[in-house]
Amino acid sequence: MKWQIKYIRNAMFGIIPLFMQEKLRNMKRSLIPYDIEIDLVTLRQGLRQIETLKLLGCEPSGKDYLEVGTGWSPIIPLLFSLSGCRSLALIDSQCLMDNYTFAETCRKLLVHKEEISKNLRIPLAYIEKRLNKLAIMSLESALLEMNCKYMAPCDFLNSDIEEYSLDIITSRAVLEHVPPQIVNKMVLEFNRILRKDGYMCHIIDNSDHWEHNDKSISRLNFLRYNECIFNMISSMNPLDYQNRLRDSEYKNIIKEVGFKIGSLQH
Repeated sequence: MKWQIKYIRNAMFGIIPLFMQEKLRNMKRSLIPYDIEIDLVTLRQGLRQIETLKLLGCEPSGKDYLEVGTGWSPIIPLLFSLSGCRSLALIDSQCLMDNYTFAETCRKLLVHKEEISKNLRIPLAYIEKRLNKLAIMSLESALLEMNCKYMAPCDFLNSDIEEYSLDIITSRAVLEHVPPQIVNKMVLEFNRILRKDGYMCHIIDNSDHWEHNDKSISRLNFLRYNECIFNMISSMNPLDYQNRLRDSEYKNIIKEVGFKIGSLQH
């Protein structure tokens, strides 16, 4: 099956030490630039996060924002920047974003400028001017222009983010790849760094990610396996790890820390 082939490939890569993975990745990127395409699902989920926050009474303009797990392409942080966030912080366990991937993300977002303008209620001319300006800057200069701090590689649980310094925290397709005990610690850290009147918005994919590339299995296929077998299958490479937590378990973790859940959407 397709998911088994992909698992074997990822498991083999996972055996390689992290510093060697980084060297191999950089070597590949120097020969073949990373192909940046705007995933419409990601774009629309980012727009949905902003809309949800606004409906809950959190207007991004003038706020201090953090995204956990930015990856290669900072689609969602750029949307929050366009929405007027005062400062941005991006944190990732690996340094994936670079001059090329940032600039290409800006350029490719321009293809969707009408949709962004309509959803964020921002003038089209402002989006064009802003993204065109950022696209021709170096990553370092663009981050300064956005008042954005990029922390990667960085362990979120041991970052230097100040207590009560953020208004908004988001993530997309990140928490499902984190072991349950670490999810608990992350939520505690969210509570430490988020202001008392702050908001979080996390998009979590609770489906079996192997199903994404192999439609012969169900979206809940990974629930077939007992804990021992599943841990053995998924632990060889962090790229393959899924924690299998359900909505109710995430809700309990969040509530136990003292957060209130304002919206739970599917």
